[in-house]
Amino acid sequence: MRRVGLRAPGRVSTVAAPSLPCNLYSMASSDRWIVHKFGGSSVADADCFTRVATLLESLPPGPLAVVLSACRGVTDALLGLISLAEQQDDAFAAELARLRERHAQIADQLLATTSARTYLAGFDRDCQDLEGILRTVKLTRSAAREVSDLIAGYGEIWSTQLFYRYFEERGLRAGGVQWVDARRVVLVEWESLGPAVQWSHSHASMAEVVAAGFTGTLIITGFIASKARGVQTTLGRNGSDFSASIFGALLDAREIHIWTDVDGVLSADPRRVPDATVRRWSLRISAPRSFTRRPWRPPWAAPFQSGYATPSRHTSREPSSAPSRSRSCR
Repeated sequence: MRRVGLRAPGRVSTVAAPSLPCNLYSMASSDRWIVHKFGGSSVADADCFTRVATLLESLPPGPLAVVLSACRGVTDALLGLISLAEQQDDAFAAELARLRERHAQIADQLLATTSARTYLAGFDRDCQDLEGILRTVKLTRSAAREVSDLIAGYGEIWSTQLFYRYFEERGLRAGGVQWVDARRVVLVEWESLGPAVQWSHSHASMAEVVAAGFTGTLIITGFIASKARGVQTTLGRNGSDFSASIFGALLDAREIHIWTDVDGVLSADPRRVPDATVRRWSLRISAPRSFTRRPWRPPWAAPFQSGYATPSRHTSREPSSAPSRSRSCR
């Protein structure tokens, strides 16, 4: 397993670093939160869920925050439902049923019968809501940005609720397990460079959702957040990495680990360029001058500018002894 170390530069980022009040979650260094983010390929099916759970249970004692993406391909499938509805194609109902069947299969393999039924009952309510929204899109032949964000965000809700139930049933890690809906915590405002976190509001919301003395495992929805008046939004494509960074700052985390299925940041798309190589890089990434005259940083880099956490990135393709292990679910 290769690691790509990310070191915070000395210069100030154009992405606003969080200025937080006294953090309720500050602890001794050895007891501080550690954040792990797993992408869609890591929660693609029941076997992948089990591997992630086993990995987390193998980690040293201490509070963990686990940010999950939707199961592999689910976000694209949800966006595909919108396209079908806009084309007035009733096939969106069948495609939604396929998503339900996929999650039902995972639930049946992982959860106790009663828990699986409860999970699927909630899933069915979501499907009813989604079908109603999609029928409205079919009538109007167009989906507003807020509608697209609402539909696209269901994947993370489904994956985290399923993993939360599964991890809690296993009961192999001390401290308890809590599901965290990021929409209740993270407030953003969309600007020209993307979503800007409203840190003071988000910090206060975090204190309401997670008790200061909680030292167990948080299962957190990636990708989704809220705008003013509670309107659901997303953090953009691959926004779950940003989610991990945000919660790392809010929890005063010591480390943030990003799990992926490639060896690091590559020089090109390996699906199109087979000989793409791993590149060494820092957070000092510059955008073309035609876009901005200032150095640009990826949004998830913001907390690292002020030294809130040490980030690292791991491939889930091969096992390794340090700092933890995972396997590819491709």
